[in-house]
Amino acid sequence: MLPKPLPSASVNCQHIHISINPTHYEDAFLAGILHRLRSICACTLPYHQSYRRVQKIEAGETVSWGTENRNLPIRKIKAGHWQIRCADATANMYLAVALVLAAGFLGIENQETLRWKDKSSKDLSDSMKFSQPPQEALPRSLDQALDILDANSYELEHIMESKVITHYLSLKRHESEVLGELDDDTLFSVLSQWIQNFRQSAGSVRRSFEQARLGLQQYTCTKGNISHATLDGSKSSIELFAV
Repeated sequence: MLPKPLPSASVNCQHIHISINPTHYEDAFLAGILHRLRSICACTLPYHQSYRRVQKIEAGETVSWGTENRNLPIRKIKAGHWQIRCADATANMYLAVALVLAAGFLGIENQETLRWKDKSSKDLSDSMKFSQPPQEALPRSLDQALDILDANSYELEHIMESKVITHYLSLKRHESEVLGELDDDTLFSVLSQWIQNFRQSAGSVRRSFEQARLGLQQYTCTKGNISHATLDGSKSSIELFAV
């Protein structure tokens, strides 16, 4: 579960799958996520070590998306179905998914335009790369991500009807200060112990996930045209159904 356990080895991750149906809101929903993706990283990549996997070939370096492109932070799988790749298993998935959904709902509510072009894997020739407009870089550190989320927290908290981001920022800044004083070996030991404790409590986490599913279903039913939601904890995925 550690994002980058060994410097020379592959990274670990835990991607999030989001889908909506019907798909006629998909461009605005995706635009909302992309517009706030740099803020979202503060929750989906919540530790300093998480940013060791923000690379061109592992999670993507810029705010971008592409059809079946696994080298970008958002991969489109089919109409209305995306994989959020800039996430790892150290994230609080309840908060991470809530933030992604809030961003997507804002895109629909504001009727935002999808100004980011599809960078499908088959189109990434050198000529295409140089013809693309410059993209915003994803945060390269947790502190940078927290600053970006702090600057954009108002609209997210408004649609979430909660001060959870304010509390999260306060916690993570304190945590970042404490963990920032640790060397890599000690930090590795701390995160390893956290993961061990997490595994021991897997049963209670699963029950909490079911409670979160029911709460999310109730939440989405109050948001206008969204009538039903399901959340699958084993796959870190969520589906939204509209009438």
